[in-house]
Amino acid sequence: MKTRYLALVFAATIAAPAKAQITYQQTVQLPTFHYFGVSTTVVVPTGGTASLGSIGGSTRTRFDRVGNRSLGTSSFSGSLSMSATVIDLAEMDREVLAEAARRRGADVDVVGRPVDAEPNAVNWLENQRAATYLRRGRTAEAAGQPEVARVFYRKVVKNGNAREKRIAKASLTRIDSAQVARHNEKVR
Repeated sequence: MKTRYLALVFAATIAAPAKAQITYQQTVQLPTFHYFGVSTTVVVPTGGTASLGSIGGSTRTRFDRVGNRSLGTSSFSGSLSMSATVIDLAEMDREVLAEAARRRGADVDVVGRPVDAEPNAVNWLENQRAATYLRRGRTAEAAGQPEVARVFYRKVVKNGNAREKRIAKASLTRIDSAQVARHNEKVR
């Protein structure tokens, strides 16, 4: 009898906290995914990017009853773009060998090709950019903007051919000398 009484007390002790609990409703919204594509042919320059299309939309929902209001908003967007990079390993090898030969002062690289061979399209484009930067640097310098000119001349030193680099370095030296002279005049 005593064991039966203990078992009953034990069961009541365990069952007491397990009374009915109030549960609250919880809403979980999972993300949705939409896919789209574009079937087309595009021309993209090397190292460039082209937009192929985009899509977007939004929805707004309102629920209004006496004592119960809700508002829902949903929006989505997506875009598709294409990038192209052409890596010509043989051309990269030629450039590395030519640069090594230039640094040694040689007229030909280790394979026997002339160092100053015709530039490829990438070098041509870089030279065009350097020429533009040189022109912009001169314009800025003439307009009395030495800091702006200095930025353009530094780009030429980084990307230009040997002649343009010499011109840009001389221009940088001239700008620096002029600034030092102005500073010395202020100090006096």
